[in-house]
Amino acid sequence: MSAFGWHRDHRREPLEDHSGRDPRKSRMTALGQTTTFGAPFGHVWNAPMNRHSGPNVGYGSALTDEQRKEIIQTNLDMLRKFESKPKQCAIVAMTGGSGLTQEQLLTAKEELNRSLIVMTENLLDARQAAVAGAQVPVPPTEDDYDQLFVGWDERGVSDGGLQALINSDTTHPDFCSATIAFSEAIVDLDGPAGKAVRFEFTQGMLTFAP
Repeated sequence: MSAFGWHRDHRREPLEDHSGRDPRKSRMTALGQTTTFGAPFGHVWNAPMNRHSGPNVGYGSALTDEQRKEIIQTNLDMLRKFESKPKQCAIVAMTGGSGLTQEQLLTAKEELNRSLIVMTENLLDARQAAVAGAQVPVPPTEDDYDQLFVGWDERGVSDGGLQALINSDTTHPDFCSATIAFSEAIVDLDGPAGKAVRFEFTQGMLTFAP
């Protein structure tokens, strides 16, 4: 899984582009609509959580926005731990702990432990909220992704970096920095757009099956 597993979901089709729209914004929308994201070491917590709690994706819809931010942030911290090592960073971004050696994992044990604790605690809380009838958030719109693009663009990521994410091109030199910038922009996005994008992002994380 990942800090954030970038896995193309070919069952989902991106929205059609509108005439005159910045093509980079269209690619940003496509990235959000056709990609599922996996949490680091999701296979570690998915199995026990599913056995005792039921489908994670169902409980995930009951998470609060603050809980979603915390989950994304701890995953982001895990990815940043390997930012100076492009090859390892790409492995974490695509497969997470399952693709790292024991020695490599030990260099990020604090981040990994924090990520697992945050995910587990928040999902347990979400289970209670779901039983109580928590309202499911509104999915993001094309305009919401346009706002996300602004935050992305302000971080100076290259067009090649965005394309690398869309194509899961881990050999691209900007793949890791683009992954980090994309995730930072999601965490920092304000208002209803931020809540909607974070909802879809975390649902993708919980849906990912290793």
